[in-house]
Amino acid sequence: MPVTYGNYLKLEELLDLQVPQSDGPEGPEHDELLFIVIHQVYELWFKLVLHELALVQKALESGDTPGALETFKRILTIFKTLVGQVDILETMTPVSFLSFRDRLDMASGFQSVQFREVEFVLGARSRALAAHYPPAKEQLDRRLGEPSLYDSFLRYLVARGYPVPEETLERDRAEPPGEHPEIHPILVDIYHHDPATREICERMVDLDEGVQEWRYRHVKMVERTIGEQPGTGGSAGVAYLRSTLFQPAFPDLWAIRARLEAGPRRERPRRAERIVALGDAVRHQQGAEQAQAEETHLERVDQPGREAGEAPARRPEPGQAGRGDGLLRHRHEGPQAGDEMEGVVGQPDAEAQRDEGIGEAVGERCQRFPCARPPARQPGGQTEEQDGLHHQQEQEENAQHRGLVGRPHPAGQPLLDRVDRAHHAESVHQRAEGEDERQRRQVLPP
Repeated sequence: MPVTYGNYLKLEELLDLQVPQSDGPEGPEHDELLFIVIHQVYELWFKLVLHELALVQKALESGDTPGALETFKRILTIFKTLVGQVDILETMTPVSFLSFRDRLDMASGFQSVQFREVEFVLGARSRALAAHYPPAKEQLDRRLGEPSLYDSFLRYLVARGYPVPEETLERDRAEPPGEHPEIHPILVDIYHHDPATREICERMVDLDEGVQEWRYRHVKMVERTIGEQPGTGGSAGVAYLRSTLFQPAFPDLWAIRARLEAGPRRERPRRAERIVALGDAVRHQQGAEQAQAEETHLERVDQPGREAGEAPARRPEPGQAGRGDGLLRHRHEGPQAGDEMEGVVGQPDAEAQRDEGIGEAVGERCQRFPCARPPARQPGGQTEEQDGLHHQQEQEENAQHRGLVGRPHPAGQPLLDRVDRAHHAESVHQRAEGEDERQRRQVLPP
């Protein structure tokens, strides 16, 4: 017979296990099925929790920290689900529950053997409590003789090299673990200096808190459903459930909270100072690199384009109108009256002709977008008011041109800046061609 979803999960048998006890003219009470399903699901989760607790104890006693942490995560997620199921049960009103409560007779959640086993594994154990479950007494007595989760944790500390006192390890397992002040210094030291073991401690605290959260939600759910009435199994009901609240399973891990200090974190200010100093050094280095790049750019501006392999051009002596001097003077001081293109750059005739062609092309663009020196006004040709309007119009046109050409420049600078960039691009192109020629000469035989 092939394995199917139904026969693998035994769904036929499983779905026949919800048998309401109430009856009436229209059949069983509607919410009784919800009550049955919720508690059957609880028992299935308890079975899985016991299964996972056995695994986490095995991981701790073998020193498997990653395996223990992974299993703790699963158990914590299950308890979050257990708490969430209370929300579903609270959708049933007190009147709905009272409609079938008398059918429960002596049945009570207090009789859940699996939940009692979970408590025993976590450490909340008692011989007197085991006596209340005659059919399961042998099963619970076996749990009393086995190490609790806290016992496995103490063995884990020993395996990690911590000096846990022998009397703490050999305590009576049938009794709940109380506080052991002799191991508090060990736990404090772990929290300050052993992050991996500290994570195990914190997951145990998470588990303890998760169980207490589920107990609290269960108490409030019962209280809002039946109030202060006695429980169906003859227990004190809400009064008994309240007595189980705020009883930690691992008292030592809670007791050391008041002894923890922030000592190791006092080094943080010194670390912050080192970060600030490093940032200052990086900014200083970036400033130096930027200054070097600007100086290199200015040197390239001062040097005319040359063929590859040619010696660098000598800087013009003071007083000479070299090409670089002229461009720099125009860049920083603006054009002077009477300057001509050839006189400004002071270059040979061939380069002057080339620059004239560039200047004419740029000039045609500047005729459409005026950018250089404002045209001279004819004396007496405009009134003072017309002169102001004309000047304002020129400023707006210049602002439009700045948006097209680049960043703002002094008057006349955009034209020269384009000439400067054209010379620089041609010089780079010439050097690249010279480098290609040298490589060809090295490859070809003489």
